[in-house]
Amino acid sequence: MIKKITQSITFFQEFFSAVFTVNSQNAINAIKVLLMLASGHIFDIFTPNHSRSAVQRKNRSVQTLCIDKNKVYFAIKTWSVFLSRKLLFVTGCHIASILIKSANSKSPATLSRLKITLCVDDTVVDRAGKLISLTYSWFSGKHDRPVNGQNIIAITIKIGKRIIPLNVRPASKQCRSDDQRKKKGRGNTSKPDIFRDMLREVLSFFKQEGINLTQYPITFDSWYGELVDMLSEEGFTQILIHAKGNYVFKIDDKKQKLSAHKKDIQFQQSAWGCKGIPTVRKEAESPTFGKVLLLFLIVLYM
Repeated sequence: MIKKITQSITFFQEFFSAVFTVNSQNAINAIKVLLMLASGHIFDIFTPNHSRSAVQRKNRSVQTLCIDKNKVYFAIKTWSVFLSRKLLFVTGCHIASILIKSANSKSPATLSRLKITLCVDDTVVDRAGKLISLTYSWFSGKHDRPVNGQNIIAITIKIGKRIIPLNVRPASKQCRSDDQRKKKGRGNTSKPDIFRDMLREVLSFFKQEGINLTQYPITFDSWYGELVDMLSEEGFTQILIHAKGNYVFKIDDKKQKLSAHKKDIQFQQSAWGCKGIPTVRKEAESPTFGKVLLLFLIVLYM
């Protein structure tokens, strides 16, 4: 317990001193909120007031800190989406910068084993409440049906076994591209536009910390394919995209869909780094992505 408290206090001390350098009322209020969150983190206080879980009923911050629950809920209700994601952005980026600086001071072998990777995806977060903002009925791949929830775009970073959120924003699945907005006359921002702003915000933060994130691989789902040029302009050289089966590539002078290529390919059973998963790597070319290296694999479910 003493070791856990010491480690937690050390991190929050560094975090507060690095972030809140201006003696203003806003900074003081923010520190008060973060100190309450820090106390909950140290002593495993998970919920503000009530929980159906018998275990979590013992871990309520209102009773532990002797705070008026009405004031707590009033503060939560007035907390904006912007401030919530700003808190997550600053905290996540600060934690990641500390870990990356520590990793860069180690041997190349240790740094390689950490496999630092940026990951980008959007997902539907289930929401059961009736008064929660920004909810809609979206199709969820997890549930394989439409569910009531919030669709979010997230940029995370994987450092060893830790996955840290860097930038998270709610966004509509119906966001349109610039051309679609002109045709339809709608003003909602496209998902690529939202992601572009999010990524530049993250890159700018780490640049101020003396860290170049573009040296690490970045992974995407298939709909980010149109952003390859933008990522190259930002300086990324290792871009990994989960391609759809209907994407057309030219492999060995044969131009067809990936689903057709996969039927013609002879898989290797012992490819390096794939732990027995049948795989094959092929050089390919397409008008959209240019020259790429494709990785085909067969996932074996137990």
